[in-house]
Amino acid sequence: MAHDDIFQTKVVEVGKVKTDNAIVVCGFVGSTPAGVLAASYLVENKKLHECAHVRSMHIAPVTVFVGGKLRHPFRIYGQSDGKLLVVMSEIPIDSDGLYEVASSVMDWIEGQSVSELVMLEGIPTDQVPSVRKTYGVSNEEGLARLRAHKIEIADSALVTGMGGAIMSECLTRKIPAFSLLTPMYTGFPDPETVLALLQSMNGIYSMGIPLQNLEGQVQKMHEEMNRIMDNYKNIKQQDTGDTSGLYR
Repeated sequence: MAHDDIFQTKVVEVGKVKTDNAIVVCGFVGSTPAGVLAASYLVENKKLHECAHVRSMHIAPVTVFVGGKLRHPFRIYGQSDGKLLVVMSEIPIDSDGLYEVASSVMDWIEGQSVSELVMLEGIPTDQVPSVRKTYGVSNEEGLARLRAHKIEIADSALVTGMGGAIMSECLTRKIPAFSLLTPMYTGFPDPETVLALLQSMNGIYSMGIPLQNLEGQVQKMHEEMNRIMDNYKNIKQQDTGDTSGLYR
């Protein structure tokens, strides 16, 4: 890699990439960790392999140690049959770099054989929800499909951060996309949110995601995420003094 390349945002392929009309599932950390926890669970339980990572000046120069492995924070995973891609990051992206990173990721995705994109999100709440319900947001065509699978359409929603930037790119590029959102209690680890999101994915795509061991796995993932975020906040505070917009 040339020295000048370090100043450019790019997707770096690290393994064989095979796509065949793939579903692209995205999960990022933001006001809650629900999306990235659901994406992580999907990666682990569908036995996906890392096929690329994103390199950018807008992504903190850190590595994360999760699941017993040292990893880049922003990664892309693929399924061996080419039917599934998962895009995820355990750390936030600088707000002034969201457009650039989202654009680069979508350039790469457009070069693959994909059918649609699904964004997984949590809605932060300070009370434990009495009923776990997944809401959907999409364009008109996507809404009809969500209704067909009995996903309730949100009255209004604001998808922010990396998730919002990618959804905006999908809208601009006319790539079929929708977001699934479920309330997440922020007072303690909340595997029920991840369960609701993945149950919805099973219902829409018949993915067969095994959910019987979810609670224990998500609890462990959440603890790892908390440690990563504590370290990230310490670094961010030392650099800028600002940790606003992050969960916890």
